[in-house]
Amino acid sequence: MLKLTIFTIPKMFGGLQNPSRIEQDNAIISWRNLKPKPNIILFGNDPGVHEAAERFGAFNHSTILKTPLGTPLISEAFKYVSALTDADLTCYVNCDIITSQVWMDAILLADDQLPEGPFVLVGQRWDVNVGHPMNYDCSWCDRLNAKARNEGRRHGTGGSDYFVFPRNSCFSVMPPFAVGRCGWDNWSMSYAVSKGIPLVDLSRYAMVFHQGLLPRRDCQGPEDHVNMGLYFKHRGRVTGNITDATHFLTEEGTLVAK
Repeated sequence: MLKLTIFTIPKMFGGLQNPSRIEQDNAIISWRNLKPKPNIILFGNDPGVHEAAERFGAFNHSTILKTPLGTPLISEAFKYVSALTDADLTCYVNCDIITSQVWMDAILLADDQLPEGPFVLVGQRWDVNVGHPMNYDCSWCDRLNAKARNEGRRHGTGGSDYFVFPRNSCFSVMPPFAVGRCGWDNWSMSYAVSKGIPLVDLSRYAMVFHQGLLPRRDCQGPEDHVNMGLYFKHRGRVTGNITDATHFLTEEGTLVAK
């Protein structure tokens, strides 16, 4: 059976009513409910991360390099994750993203139809207000799908909040990007396409959910500027957008080359 390891870099968790803790708990619980059940690695040592790993049966890799402003480097997580797992596939997910079994099914369908070798799976998210601990009963996904379509919005194609790829196959040479800042996901998509690695868009088949309706980021912070400089210096032959995907998974689950 195919094995998946999900890895992420959480923010501090805070107390029970802290919005960051609620969002991250919601996300991690959704990952724990997937079948086959993935391993989960939490990178970093911000307050509450180690305790969260213990609560959820995850592994905390606390040592990670940071920027001069104290932001963890996402490149470090991508660099070292393969040494921390023996899973067939590794998947970075931003730590406020709720996933469903449909998303896991999309990963399995794409993996089954792609040829042997490296690939990268990405997709658009839906922004939707949640604001409370999720009740993961048998109909939660239908309710959240409907809420997202009725009250939320589909995020643009300029970035992806998750990257799925075979272990040891991609991103070991990622530049030193800060997590949570602009540019790193664009570089990742551009890099895959420039290396001839299939970049597959799962958006038509599976929704994932970002908790909250945030204004468009302007990428004007100091670490955004550093990230964007690295992006422009190292990007491949395409911009680094979900529309650059070389394949997509249809609503029926068929892999199609663009």
